[in-house]
Amino acid sequence: MDYDFNKWMSDYRVISAVGENDEGGIDRLAYSDYDFAARTEMLNRAYGMRLQCYLDAAENLWFSKPGTDPDLPPLIIGSHLDTVPNGGRYDGVLGVMAGFQVLRYLVDNKVEHRRTVELVAFSCEESSRFSLSTIGSKLACGLTTPEKLRNYKDFQGHSPVDFLSRLRYAPDTLEERKRHIKECLGYIELHIEQGPVLESYGTDIGIVESIAAPIRLRLEFTGRSDHSGACPMELRHDALAAAALTITEVERLGREEAKYRSVATVGTINVPHQALNVVPGACTIQVDIRGIHRDSMDRIYEGLESFLKKLEKEREIRINRVLLSDEDPVPLDRSLGEIIERNCVKTGLSYRWMPSGAGHDAMNVAKLIPAAMIFVPCRGGISHNLSESVSEKDLRNSIQILYEVVMDICR
Repeated sequence: MDYDFNKWMSDYRVISAVGENDEGGIDRLAYSDYDFAARTEMLNRAYGMRLQCYLDAAENLWFSKPGTDPDLPPLIIGSHLDTVPNGGRYDGVLGVMAGFQVLRYLVDNKVEHRRTVELVAFSCEESSRFSLSTIGSKLACGLTTPEKLRNYKDFQGHSPVDFLSRLRYAPDTLEERKRHIKECLGYIELHIEQGPVLESYGTDIGIVESIAAPIRLRLEFTGRSDHSGACPMELRHDALAAAALTITEVERLGREEAKYRSVATVGTINVPHQALNVVPGACTIQVDIRGIHRDSMDRIYEGLESFLKKLEKEREIRINRVLLSDEDPVPLDRSLGEIIERNCVKTGLSYRWMPSGAGHDAMNVAKLIPAAMIFVPCRGGISHNLSESVSEKDLRNSIQILYEVVMDICR
């Protein structure tokens, strides 16, 4: 595959930098003006290539390069463009831009292929804004509804539905989009690993065999606010102290299940009306439990629930539990994975089969059609961080392996 890497890199720098903040991180949150600007940059380039482009009813952005045989089910490739706050330049966007380069190469070189290739940039993959991940692919695959999404709010009180309602026109309904996806051959997603395994072993490509799923909770602690000087320690009902004990328990439970590749994290903490001289009367934290084995995830969840019941009695506080999501780990398609393996061998790239500890849109699409994921190394295994980085060699490998797999399936 002979293409202008520097031209691709120039486009990549423009699109991946949309939403850059003063620290050098990226604040391209889902449905934000920056998210819209990145999509516009993609559309401007796609129109110049005469690709078919459209936005579906979930605000997922699609590009299509027709094949010569319209009777063959299309192949979908894709990822996402939104980031976490102060995020990096490769999570999600690499998969979209590598797919875009494959389409560009097919167009520029007039490469004939029988099967249509579609590229999708799913909306709102990150959970940062609404505490719910992969919203665009969930909607497109019929795994949630706009009505259910009204229960999820960002810190300004907006729900995802507030942004979906901006659409005056979409070429299809959600049900029609789901039907289209079900008619496709399969889905391939390329992504940085977001962990240290590939780099540690000096491996070029990861072939994902299963994707971990999350159980996510919001825990609302209610105690009593008191004067920090006048209220004796033995009479306090400190919500923040109770939350702190919970945080350490979440970590302990996660470490206990680490041998099963499960993890547990408290990622946010909020204390309203906080002041140095006030015993906190309220506190909210959010818990993220993930794993590739459901029984291990359940042990963490049940262990946490047992701990919370004891904590309520011992501390004389109330803890309201809000279940934000509860999903099952998803195995990916072995046959598609073997096509990736075959093309790694063909191109001389080293590979390993591995699980994904992070969730991805592929886990939703896999419930409708065969799906596979390709991982490429990121330096230091760092992701969701402004220091996120990928070597030039691995960038080139990502485009090459995706092209080889697409042509293997679509030629």
